[in-house]
Amino acid sequence: MQGYVQKISTKQGHGKNGPWTAYNLNIDGEWFSCGFAKPACNEGDYVNYDSVQKGQYKNAENVSVIPRSAAPAGGDGGGNIPVNRKDVSIHYQSCRKDAIALTGVLLSNGAIKLPAKQADQFDAAVALVNELTNQFYIDLENVINDGGVSVEALIPTPGDA
Repeated sequence: MQGYVQKISTKQGHGKNGPWTAYNLNIDGEWFSCGFAKPACNEGDYVNYDSVQKGQYKNAENVSVIPRSAAPAGGDGGGNIPVNRKDVSIHYQSCRKDAIALTGVLLSNGAIKLPAKQADQFDAAVALVNELTNQFYIDLENVINDGGVSVEALIPTPGDA
């Protein structure tokens, strides 16, 4: 099956084997459990997944992100475009690395503040990295789809910081 991840929710607890986190995905308005395995996707991603009924719960298994260039545009049910998984992986890793670096710069310069509660700081930092990664990846896909960046696009316009 395929669909857009609209929301990712987590529930944390502590059991006899220590702390745990359970994950759930809302894909196109329908909730799926992912159990204790963190899904390899973010909100807004278009994904492939297997819907498996386990008791009263639907589980999303084998979740994998479909690159934006292969996702249907405007809900028109467009077809899959062949992609080179190695290139997608390299592009995503590059965007992730840059997002981590920018997050570090923003934090070290006080441009952003983490929550006061130490338990929430990790989640806030990871959420920012995920958000920046997604934005950088979207920007990269747009550049690729537009055939590259023109020299004019690289020249700042008056008033740009």
